[in-house]
Amino acid sequence: MKDIGIGVLLMLVGLAVIWYTSKRPKNTNLSSVNNFQGYVSGVCFIIGGIIYIFGGLHF
Repeated sequence: MKDIGIGVLLMLVGLAVIWYTSKRPKNTNLSSVNNFQGYVSGVCFIIGGIIYIFGGLHF
């Protein structure tokens, strides 16, 4: 049960990072690089949460 909770928490953090990245202003010189890094880190958190859940359930 603990593995599922931590996995869901990681996925929620990933969704929050993606939401925050999409709401940032786009008026900086490196905004495309920063946005890309934000989206990639959000997706990595989500994938990490899924892997953590499946690893804890021994699939």
